[in-house]
Amino acid sequence: MSDSTKTYSAAQTVYARALLELAQAKDCLAEVIDEMSQIGRLLRADAGLSSLCASQILSVEKRAQSLKAIFSGQISQITFDFLGVVNLKGRLGELEAICGAFAKAADQAMGLVEVGVYVAQAMDENGLAELAGGIGKALGKTAKLNMVVEPSLIGGLKLRIGDQLLDGSVANQLKNLKQRLVAAGCEQAKLAAAAI
Repeated sequence: MSDSTKTYSAAQTVYARALLELAQAKDCLAEVIDEMSQIGRLLRADAGLSSLCASQILSVEKRAQSLKAIFSGQISQITFDFLGVVNLKGRLGELEAICGAFAKAADQAMGLVEVGVYVAQAMDENGLAELAGGIGKALGKTAKLNMVVEPSLIGGLKLRIGDQLLDGSVANQLKNLKQRLVAAGCEQAKLAAAAI
């Protein structure tokens, strides 16, 4: 759902958490998650809508009219009212980031953790499901995997969980082996030189 590697401003996070708490209180979290996800995708796909939201030329009232024309009757009242507040506070240009911050906060609230899985070759769905289960069990959460194929890894995998990187790739193991061999060779050379 969210991009766990992306960081958001304090204001974007505050707006996201406020909407999350309101949706939880109104018992419509699943609906709001879906709507905010759709709005985020729409903003990424439609440059015109993104420009409208970011416009400093249009007044708050004009942007509110545009939001009403686009979203009224298409989304829940809670999400529509939230867009109105974001507009009134002059943060509509940050709406895409707020959608991302909301997705991240919703994942955390539901016990989901997003994990970047970097592999040399694509894994099949059964392998990903098994890996997700193991990671989820280790973390005590539900793991949502995002696979990235990096042939330079040679084999093995790397995991990115939040800001932590666990590198079990063959490429990393070879690099570590090379460093150990070089260090051991330097130590042997020092011992040999001292013996002379």
